[in-house]
Amino acid sequence: MVMLIFLCIRQYLLKIAPCQLHYKTKLCSIILYNKRKEVSGGFRLREYMIYLIEEEVAKHYSGNELKLFQLFQQYEQEEPLRSIIKRQVDYVTLPVPTFPLQQSLEQALKNKEGYKRVAYQHKIEKEDSTAKLSIFEKYLKLSSKGSFEAEAIFFEIIRKQAPYFLAIDASSNRYGWLQPIKQRKFV
Repeated sequence: MVMLIFLCIRQYLLKIAPCQLHYKTKLCSIILYNKRKEVSGGFRLREYMIYLIEEEVAKHYSGNELKLFQLFQQYEQEEPLRSIIKRQVDYVTLPVPTFPLQQSLEQALKNKEGYKRVAYQHKIEKEDSTAKLSIFEKYLKLSSKGSFEAEAIFFEIIRKQAPYFLAIDASSNRYGWLQPIKQRKFV
């Protein structure tokens, strides 16, 4: 079962509450939630691929993110069709705004204890969690271990850059928008 949680701004990193996929609010941002699992003396590594989706595609597939998830899952797994699927992925994604994202990360994290940056890799090491963000031209890769504090910091900064970032954890079949997409209401 896909469990999504909302990290409320006023409860930033203090309280995490599970909620339904269709629930939308202005005060909260979607964060993917993985239950912590013990694996040989430590927590399982969580790995997210984060793509910036074209606005029209994001609005069209809002509420039906499973289709986008399946596309990216096929892209990662199927070799024979990779060139065809790559064209589809290139069509639905936008390049990551690297320079503004780097500036935002640097500005928000420069005084944080445990923060390190080497070129296009940013790392936060906390007492009970670690997260590393790697920036590529067409996607971001976030690897984290331990509690969700360090990865939540990265998610919060990324979601402020553009409204249509889709995060995917293919190994756990989890996916979601970093910022909920507002639905148009027709009368």
